[in-house]
Order: sequence, then C-alpha cells, then structure tokens
Amino acid sequence: MKHLFLFLLFSVLSTGFYSCSKDDDKAPAPNGSDKKYALVIKSGGQSISLGGSFSFEAQLVGTDGTIIPISSGISYSSSASGVLAISGNTVTASQAGTTTLTASYSYQGTTYTASVPVVVKAATSVFAVNPWTIMWEADGTEFELNPIYLGGTTIPTYTYTSTDASIASVTASGVVKVLKAGSCVIRVTASLEGSPFVDVPVLVLGEPTVPLPVTQVKITPGSWEMFKNETKTFSAKAYKSDGSEVTGKTIKWSIRTTDSTGNGEAASIDQNGTVTAIRVGEALVYAEVEGIVSQASITISPEFALVLTPIMSSLNPGESKTFSLTTYQIVDKTKYRNNDPAAFAQVSNPAGVKWELPFSQIPVIGSQFTITTSGASSCSVKAKDAATPGMMEFLLAYMENDDNYGPGVASISIGMGGGGNCDCGAENPAVASISVASTNVSLQQFAPGFDLNAQALDAGGSPVSGADIKYCSSNELVAAVDFNGSITGLMTGTAQITVCVGSKSKIVNVSVN
Repeated sequence: MKHLFLFLLFSVLSTGFYSCSKDDDKAPAPNGSDKKYALVIKSGGQSISLGGSFSFEAQLVGTDGTIIPISSGISYSSSASGVLAISGNTVTASQAGTTTLTASYSYQGTTYTASVPVVVKAATSVFAVNPWTIMWEADGTEFELNPIYLGGTTIPTYTYTSTDASIASVTASGVVKVLKAGSCVIRVTASLEGSPFVDVPVLVLGEPTVPLPVTQVKITPGSWEMFKNETKTFSAKAYKSDGSEVTGKTIKWSIRTTDSTGNGEAASIDQNGTVTAIRVGEALVYAEVEGIVSQASITISPEFALVLTPIMSSLNPGESKTFSLTTYQIVDKTKYRNNDPAAFAQVSNPAGVKWELPFSQIPVIGSQFTITTSGASSCSVKAKDAATPGMMEFLLAYMENDDNYGPGVASISIGMGGGGNCDCGAENPAVASISVASTNVSLQQFAPGFDLNAQALDAGGSPVSGADIKYCSSNELVAAVDFNGSITGLMTGTAQITVCVGSKSKIVNVSVN
C-alpha cells in the first residue's frame, strides 16, 4: 500500500546456523550426548531511528528443542563501521545506513553465530519502503516492495536496483526474489529532487547445518497498519528443514514496542495472537515455537495528517515564505488499506497547532531561519540576513498532546548562487544592451525549461554576432540556468537570473511554484 504517510515495518525469520569448524561440531555436548545447537537472535532484524537504541536477545536451541537462554558472554559486531555503537547486547544508531549485526557465542567448545540486518534511518525522510528489510531462506520466495510517500499529493515514480542479483533480484515494479544464500541491498530511488533513495537490506539464509525439530516460523501477515483501539489477529506456522509443516506445537506470542509517541506500550497481545492497538507508534509481534522466533511489524497510525504546502522551499538571506496547513482525516479505513484516495477527506485544522524549527533547539548548530507569524492555518518563516548558503532546516507543524495527528513537515534551505557576483566576462564594446524573451518568468517545479532567447544588441538594436552571453542564478536551489539560457524550476521559491556581457546586463525574476 503506497500510503501518503507513516512507516510500515516488516521482518521475518531471524535465525543463524553456524559452527566454527568441523572439529568444533564434534565437541562433546552436555552429559556426553551428541547434542548440537543453533544460535537464534530472538529480536530479529531492526529499523532504528538515528540516535535511538535497541537491546537484542539471543538463545541457543538444541536439536531436541532444548532452549538455553543467553544472559552473558555473547558478543555482537557490525559489518559497517560507524553505523552502530555497540555496548553489550545494546546497539545505538550512530549514523544513517545499513549493516549486518552478527552475534557470537561459545558453548561447550563450539562457537555459534547468527546475523540479522539493521537499518539506521534518518529522523525525517521523504519516503519509506515496506518491507524495510528482507530475511528469508533461499527458496525463491518473492516480496513486493511498496514505497510510502510521506508528503505532497503527487506520487513519484520509483526505480529498483540490486547490488547482487544472483542473491536477490528485483523487477522494474519492485518485486524481490530471494535466490541463494548471501546478503545484498535493494536500492529504491524516487523521482524527486536530489534523487532520494532508501536501501532495503536483504539477508538470504542457506540450508541449516543443525537438524532442529523446528527450523522456521512464519507469521501472517508479515506487517500490518492499525489505528487506536483496533484489533488484529495474527497466525503462525512452524516448519521443518525440509519445508513440511510441524503441527501440534505451542506458539508463544509476545510484543515489543519499538517507538511510541506517548508514554507506554503501543499495543498489547494475547496468547491467541490478537493485537490491540493502544497508542500511535510501532511494535514488533513475535511468535516463538521451540526456540525458533519469527516477527511481524505493526504500525499504529494517526487518523489525521497535517500537510504543509509547499513541502520544499528555498529562501535567500532576508527573504520570507508563508507555509499553509491543511488537515486530512482517514474517514474509511477499508478504502485506506486498499490505497483508495477516497479514504481521505479534508477537515478543519485543529486548534492549538504548534510550529517549530527543530534546529533552533540545537545550540551548536542553531537555525538559519526564524518564525515571524504562525496560526491555525499558516506559518511565515524568514531566512536570517547572515544565513549560510546551502544550509537546510525543517519546519514542523504538530499537536503537542494529541498523537492522533501526524505531524506536517516541510524542508527549507538557504539559497545558493552567484547573485551580484555573477562573472559576466570581458567587456564587448559593440554590445549596448541585452534583450530576453521575458523579465518575469513563472515556472512549475520540474516542468520543462523556459528559454530566455537572450540576445546582445548594439546601439542600433541589431544582434551582435559572436557575443559571449553569460547566465547565472541568484538561487540555484530554486532555479537553474544553463549556458544556453534555459531555466529549470527545482524548488518552490524565487530567484533572479542575471544575463550579461561585461557590464551590460538584464535581470530576469523567476518564481517557482
């Protein structure tokens, strides 16, 4: 479902099977038996917001179903340097990226390892992808990637690529197929300014080396979006290594909140697998059968969305911009889950909307902007006179004490360009003036370019042959101009295009909507 807002999470099988060597595999087991084990990371793969933390759990599972909880002596390592800070079994998200977290534990002379993918996501993103990570056996199963656009009314298109198509391939429509053991990344790129992308880590497991009575648990559905006070019943099945279903086993259900905008758990679950949504947030549902764990994700979404217009804008130092606020309500949840636009209805803006520039709360960074006026329907922002070109900030609109309203987000940046410092080249004595098709140009964002058709004219108004006409933009984030004088609108805002030959120039005012 390509909804306009909020993340959906997804994760599956999170078991690793490994013994350090054949000799280690033959190490004596307790009581002289031939018992062997598999290391299981119960928590599975995770998506952690930048600056957030998560504590992983692991256990050994024996060939006879024996479960040995691990409380100490286990170590964790990350495949990507700098993405995670690890302390014991707790990881902290240090920088955005993807990595593989590997657990290592020695027992009775054998070292066992297990791995899960971890994604560190930026606090604010243009779009998300569901599922955000894939972890499965190499059995040819297919997974459909569903991008979720987080703002605006025009849905972008997406392209998909795999870093290793022999491990997991992806079609032009975003269908991933797991093929052989290994790991790779599926990159999803949106047709938006700057070509933003989301990386989906894929970990494909090979055949288990330990003959456990249960080697896989599958939860249905793998992810689900809910609203406050709704219920949803999940089901789970257990399987042997040969793919046949194991019946008559007890399923242990549990749930863990991973992110909540309120104080307390986002949801609860009973031993029938029925989840009750309590507050807006995210949680993971776990189904455990004889030590083997699978997970599904739930997102409890707000029923109202605050939407800012424009969603992106660029201001020059000293310039102001007014952002408008519109509120939408999900009036039909069935239509919403079927991705039907009729599920939304515009409603009155709530009273008590808060407006904030988050960077203003960071002493070292500070904000490049100030809020001049704000109300229930709009907010005006001014770029500081001494603002640094290229710096970016976010404007937030939110309800402080009501998590049933999804916050509105707009990105704003300080313009970059030559302005009055445009290099107009050498003087040409024959040039007396510059003519252009228009000195006031209005463009739509990303629309085909506008050609200035500039000419250098002599004193009699005739074109000067061979004149070297220069072009530059006062704000290249808003409007770009090429050496032929074609202007392209990139971001909402205003800019001035200087067209010149030496000291002779013409100014073109550009507005991008």
